[in-house]
Amino acid sequence: MKNKIIVLDVDGTLLPSNNIPDTETIEYLQELEKNNIIVLASSRGYHDLSIIHDKYGLKGPIISNNGGALDFFDGSPGVCMSISISKLKAIFTSTKDIIVSAFYSFKQKLFIYNKLDILSFLYKINENSILIEGSFDEIELESPNSIYFILKNSEKEKFFNEVKKYDDEINLFEYGHDRDYSITILTLKNTNKAYAILELLMKLKRNEQDLIVFGDGDVDIPMLCLNGITVAMINSLPEVKNKAKYVTDFDNNNKGVLKFLQKIDQNIDQF
Repeated sequence: MKNKIIVLDVDGTLLPSNNIPDTETIEYLQELEKNNIIVLASSRGYHDLSIIHDKYGLKGPIISNNGGALDFFDGSPGVCMSISISKLKAIFTSTKDIIVSAFYSFKQKLFIYNKLDILSFLYKINENSILIEGSFDEIELESPNSIYFILKNSEKEKFFNEVKKYDDEINLFEYGHDRDYSITILTLKNTNKAYAILELLMKLKRNEQDLIVFGDGDVDIPMLCLNGITVAMINSLPEVKNKAKYVTDFDNNNKGVLKFLQKIDQNIDQF
């Protein structure tokens, strides 16, 4: 396989559920990268995604914040789509009394309001992190494009209603919840992984037919509708599988990406 741009979603696709990269997959991707470009594309922020990029030992670009940012590691200029800081500050000011914690990343900077030890699994603070703490309506912010808010379930309706005032620019979705708290994410409207992939293709002067794309979630549907070889994980929801041209034979916990890439490599003329 040569001259392909291989785009891999991370959670539910490339990474197994235990978040420990598989050694065989690491070695195979590194070998593929000698003749192809491998791109990680995730809803995770740059800071978090760059850690995974390092674990796999990759050199290609990353698409973070669900398409809000495209970054290269060879010195090439990236692309960053940001939410209006004034609107973010306005939302924060009006809802601060119900926000348990909030955070987002820009490059290696981590902006955190009310850092809690129990949320360390979300913050992903490491030795390279530049930590900036404070109330988001008081500190100087930088290029926010995907912001996580931890809210009490009993009070999150107020937050949702406040954000609706800005639904011309901002998307809001719930990332997860337990009995007491929910994780809610603000993103910039009209950005997605497909948009960032098209930006990447323009920069590289390549076309959609050069793509091999893997994904598993609703947010991956736009990129699975692009031309090229698009692959949904077998662990995807039916609506995701219906948008892709192919479905893997194995899930993310059983090297689904690796085994399907090997199948493509061995039978490239059939795809």
